[in-house]
Amino acid sequence: SPLRASARLLACRSHQEAIKRSFFGLSRASNEPWQEFEVDDDSPESVEKWLLSLLQTNKEYANKRSLAKQTDTHAPVVFFGTGFRLHSDAYLRVLESYAAAARSKDRLDAPQKAEYWLGIAERHHRAAVELYMSTYGHSIGSSEQNEAAMIVRGLCPQVDFYNAIIDAWSHSRDTISVVRAKRWLSKLEDGEREDGVPSFLLDPPRPNARSYDLYMNAISRGLGKNKKTHVLQAIECEDLLKKRMKPDAPSEILPTTESFNFAIRAWTRCRHEKTAAGKVMDLLLKMEKFQKEHMLADRGMDVSWMKRVSPDTKTYCMAIDAWVIKASLKAKEWHSNQRIMNNRRKQINRSRKDAGKRLADEDTRFAANSGGADGSKEMQNAENILKYVHDLQSLGHDDVRASVIGYNIILSGWARLSSEFRPEISLKCEQILNDMRDLAEH
Repeated sequence: SPLRASARLLACRSHQEAIKRSFFGLSRASNEPWQEFEVDDDSPESVEKWLLSLLQTNKEYANKRSLAKQTDTHAPVVFFGTGFRLHSDAYLRVLESYAAAARSKDRLDAPQKAEYWLGIAERHHRAAVELYMSTYGHSIGSSEQNEAAMIVRGLCPQVDFYNAIIDAWSHSRDTISVVRAKRWLSKLEDGEREDGVPSFLLDPPRPNARSYDLYMNAISRGLGKNKKTHVLQAIECEDLLKKRMKPDAPSEILPTTESFNFAIRAWTRCRHEKTAAGKVMDLLLKMEKFQKEHMLADRGMDVSWMKRVSPDTKTYCMAIDAWVIKASLKAKEWHSNQRIMNNRRKQINRSRKDAGKRLADEDTRFAANSGGADGSKEMQNAENILKYVHDLQSLGHDDVRASVIGYNIILSGWARLSSEFRPEISLKCEQILNDMRDLAEH
C-alpha cells in the first residue's frame, strides 16, 4: 500500500543518514598504511613517492586477484574488500606538502603540482562512486554494501583538500594566482551534488573560515601595478567580510582577527588611494566594537564568535601605514604646489610691476587653497595610534605591543614629508629615534 511504501522509504532514508553519520565519526585502526607516514624528509618529492607506493600496492593486489572492474582506466585502481588499503588522507598529505613548499618558496610549481594531485584524488573518488553504483545501485544496508560505501566515502576529497590548493596559490607570485584561488573557492561555494549519486556516497564539501581567509590572503597582497585592480580587490575583501557576518551565515565561516587583517591589508596595498585611511579606520573601529560587545554581552546572547575578533599589533601597524599613505599623497601635492608658487614668485619679481601687491595676492590665494594640506595632520593621526598602542600595552593587552615596525612606519611617513620646504622634519625623525632608543633601554 502507499502507506507501507512511504514507511519503507522513511526507514531507508533514516538508515542512510545513520550510515553517513558513521562515516564522519569513523575510527580507523592505527596501523592503516596512510597513517604510517614514515619518510626520510617531508619534501613534496618524498611524500609523493610514498603515495605512489600505496597506489602501486593497491594496483598489484587488484591485478593478482582480478579485482579491478572500473571503467576509467586512467584513474587509480579501486575495488571493494579488505585488501583495499587507501584513504583520502594520503592525498591530503601530498597536497599539504606542496602548500608548505609554496609558503617557503621552495617550489615555484607547487600550486600546479597540488592541482594535479587533487585532480587524481577526485578521479579516484569518482571511479569508486561509479563502481559502487554499477555494483549495488542505490542500495545500502548489508555489511558488504556498508564496507563498500565506507571505501567510497573514505576517498571523497574534503574541504581541507581545496584549502591546501588555495593556500598554495595564495603564496604564489604568478599573475594567475588570484584567479586560480578564486576558482577553487567557487567550487566549494557551489557545492553541487552529482545527479543520481546518493548522499551516503558523496557529500560535497563546503567552505569554512579558513577557506575564505586563505582566499583573502591571496587577493590582499596587491600583486601587479594596476591601481584599479588593487581597489577592486580591497572592495571584494570587504564584501566577503560582510557576507560572512550576515545573520544567516553559517557559523563555520564567521570571520576572525586574521579575516579583518586581510581586508585592512588589501586597502593598504592601494598606495594611490586617499580613501584607504578612512576604510581602514572603519574596519578597525568595527573590530573594537565587536571586542566591546563580546565583553558586555548578556549571558543569553550568542556572540562567542566575536571573541575571535580583536585588533592586534598587526592591525594597528597597518592602520598607521594607512595614515602614512594619505599623508604621503597630500605631501606630494603640497610640494608640487610649493614649487609652482616659487616659480610664480620668480616670474612676478622679474616683471617688477606691482610686485609687492601681486605677491601678497598670490600668497593669500595659495594659503586658501593649501589649507595646511601638507600631510602633517595625517601623520599626527598615525602617531596617535602608536600612542594608543602604548596605552593598551601598559594596560596588559598581550596581543598588542608597540613594535619597531610601528615606529619604522612613522619614520618612513615623516621622511616622505621631508623636502626643502620642511627642513624641520629631520629634527622630528631624530626625536622619534631617540624615543625608540629610550624604550629599548627600559
